[in-house]
Amino acid sequence: MALLSYGTLEIDQRLAGPGRTLGEADFTTACMVTGDWHPVHCDKVFARSTPAGKPLLHGGYLTAIMLGMTANLLEFEEPVVFLLGLENWAFKAAVVAGDTVHLELTLQSKRRTSSGDRGILQFRQRLVNQHGETVVEGTSSHMVVDSASGKPEDMPAPAGGQLDE
Repeated sequence: MALLSYGTLEIDQRLAGPGRTLGEADFTTACMVTGDWHPVHCDKVFARSTPAGKPLLHGGYLTAIMLGMTANLLEFEEPVVFLLGLENWAFKAAVVAGDTVHLELTLQSKRRTSSGDRGILQFRQRLVNQHGETVVEGTSSHMVVDSASGKPEDMPAPAGGQLDE
């Protein structure tokens, strides 16, 4: 896939990534990282009594997976400076072990910052399972360097450090 740039992305442009099958290790990792060991996530006997009938993967872990998939899908000529925020995040369907999910992004809006050397991109994000059902959706906003501005060296350094060359 060709590298993206602020200037080449078009409103309503859609990008889709490869699938990822979620397994038992994802459930254990989510419980360990979050500290949330509620039986709906880790107890198969308890989960049989729930509508899904199986343990459910944490919504926060699904969000982290989506952000990782986003980083892999949005390969820019210049670096993404910041994830500015997530809005209207909604968990629409259960995700259980063995489900395969992929990410779909649609560019909803783009604008230049007041300095003119960066762009703000807003994407509608959908995490879709193997049945075509949206399991998580929301909007993400990202700041990117606009390589056409000719000023990528003005990109701010992260707090406490320098940017890698």
